[in-house]
Amino acid sequence: MGEKNILKILRVILSIVIVVLASFMLITQNFEFMPYLMLVLGISTLITGIVEIQKDKGNENRIRSVQLSCKSICHNFTVII
Repeated sequence: MGEKNILKILRVILSIVIVVLASFMLITQNFEFMPYLMLVLGISTLITGIVEIQKDKGNENRIRSVQLSCKSICHNFTVII
């Protein structure tokens, strides 16, 4: 039960970070933080996929979502570096 609470808290924190970064970029018209925003979005999608897999094991679409999230995160690391 504790693991699910940690994932929920992490999803909320990441959602707040996404909204703050996106708002900052829209207000200032400064898009240099776009790779970081995409990285946080990928991590958020990964966590959502993990939660969904825990709810319903064996669904192929959810497993594919986690795989795509991992690819997105790796790509964003290479862009940032």
